[in-house]
Amino acid sequence: MQNQSVVPAIDKVRGVPFATALIVLTIGAIVIVCMYVLTWQRLVFLYPHWAAYGLTSFAILRLISVIGIWLWSRTAVVLYLMLTLAATAIWFKIGLPAQSIFGIVGAALLIIVVPSKWSRMTWGVDRY
Repeated sequence: MQNQSVVPAIDKVRGVPFATALIVLTIGAIVIVCMYVLTWQRLVFLYPHWAAYGLTSFAILRLISVIGIWLWSRTAVVLYLMLTLAATAIWFKIGLPAQSIFGIVGAALLIIVVPSKWSRMTWGVDRY
């Protein structure tokens, strides 16, 4: 007699484009956080304190949101995009809009790859 139990297939397969985008976003987020932390004194000296604190906070939160995206969270996708907009606004406000290009590229990459996975994502955090 064969085993009649059926194991449901995992519907959450990232695929190469989505996984590649997540790897790029993860590396970028880690590099930016490390760069801000390691050059903190220079950041505070060159830019207004509110900008330095804002950019650093947004970078740390963006890294957390990338982790959430790995865990299939729609909330993390929205958070990443909102943090990118906020960081871009800071760069524009202090007169350095070109500095925001990496965040904009990351957001664009996310916008390109997420729609095909959006229906599989939850508003919370899914561990699988």
